[in-house]
Amino acid sequence: MRNRGNGGNGNAVGNNGVRNVLIASVGMSPAVVTETLWALMNPHEQPDDAWRNEPPFVAHEIHVVTTALGRKRMQGNALQDRVRELYAQQGAAEPMIHIDVPRDAEGREIEDISTAAENSAFADFVTELVRRHTADDATRVHVSLAGGRKTMTSFTHAAMTYFGRPQDRLSHVLVDPPVLEQCPDFWWPGQPEEEVLTRGGARVSTAVGEARVGLVETPYVRLRHLIDMEGMPTPISHAELVQRLQEALQAQHLVLHFGSCMLRIGRYAVKLSPREFALYATLASALKERWAGAGDAACVEHRGWLTHDDLLTPDHPAARRFLTLYEEVGGVEKAAEWSRKLCSGVADDATDLRNRLNEDKARINGKIGGAIRELVIRNRVRVHAHKLKNRKTSHFGLLLEPHQIEFDRNL
Repeated sequence: MRNRGNGGNGNAVGNNGVRNVLIASVGMSPAVVTETLWALMNPHEQPDDAWRNEPPFVAHEIHVVTTALGRKRMQGNALQDRVRELYAQQGAAEPMIHIDVPRDAEGREIEDISTAAENSAFADFVTELVRRHTADDATRVHVSLAGGRKTMTSFTHAAMTYFGRPQDRLSHVLVDPPVLEQCPDFWWPGQPEEEVLTRGGARVSTAVGEARVGLVETPYVRLRHLIDMEGMPTPISHAELVQRLQEALQAQHLVLHFGSCMLRIGRYAVKLSPREFALYATLASALKERWAGAGDAACVEHRGWLTHDDLLTPDHPAARRFLTLYEEVGGVEKAAEWSRKLCSGVADDATDLRNRLNEDKARINGKIGGAIRELVIRNRVRVHAHKLKNRKTSHFGLLLEPHQIEFDRNL
């Protein structure tokens, strides 16, 4: 009997300190759970070469998400007893098993996935379940798409695209020979019953090698970086999460409102001081007008980026543009005071202006971070900086595309 790893209760972890969690959407075929578990425990038996090199994945915690009808089916087939039997055969400690049935808005367990309300309840439940387990850095989550109605697997797949991390995987299982799918008593290759009957009465071997269960990994797009994980309400409905993601993907058009010194992108607004706004508008102008990038011609993506020296050299186009914009939004007196120091030739004045620019950049990014929760939108509009090659100075600018910037001078 081979020892495939540590199982245990819900708090148990493997030898590497990681807790393995299996989440499976299941309809009326509970055997997909044990088939998936066996395949994960025995990667060396997989027909796919890539899976054969994987270490065994022994789930410490199992969540079977189903309907009330599906749960009745599992109780009749004693799914939990079969899981425990499989683990004992594999030499693994007993896992924590949950049979989860989502509830609708009135608190009733969903009978099936046949109405819009039942679909919504299932979507919300599995979304929160995946979010909760992927929020723990000490977990690896494996999600099976092998069972349940199409909408159940669709919502489960979607939940992984929202919250899945590099260590989390998504799979389906294929049984071979296909006739085993007609055998209600088939649970995994090598199960105690050496033969099982098809519904037509034919005998089929369950021996390892004659009965095969193959894992098919399902690659998925990871969108976790688009979501404000800290500011997101929990639990969150699937529909609301989709709406937030859609906003993050579509919010690409930035408007600079000169009358209010406001930046607007999507539903977010960021209020800046006149000098901060003038600095940001200078960077936006450099980008829209495709100025050469701060002496770093080899770096095309930094076209329109500036250095402190650009803004502190009186006859440089960046310094002149900043003064013009500062006068427009801050008034003649403030711009004149900046111009006097800029042209004085006094070292202390230059140092003072350099310090102010650094403070303004930091405050701009601080205000953007405070007002915009979605990480992708925040990163899109903040001021970025990079060290110039072979130079002690750095340059800074915006990562937007020129067509994504609009100036609004209406009051």
